[in-house]
Amino acid sequence: MPVMIAALDDQTPRVQSHACACLTNFCENSSNEVLLPYMQSLSQKFCLLVKNGNSMTKENATTALGTFVEKIGEDFVPYF
Repeated sequence: MPVMIAALDDQTPRVQSHACACLTNFCENSSNEVLLPYMQSLSQKFCLLVKNGNSMTKENATTALGTFVEKIGEDFVPYF
């Protein structure tokens, strides 16, 4: 997870976009126990990419955030 999260900070939009897609796939197949420790950092990074990224990055960050929130469920309420 740390390597995928670090890729979200890359200066190349394509790397950011692929990291979001990678994290979408990872979240779909992970348990809450695996994802919960990264909830705050992933939420912040996805939101920044949705706000500041190019169109490809925004699309993948939105999908990743949605998948992440869906998987986390009620535990995401404090961040909403």
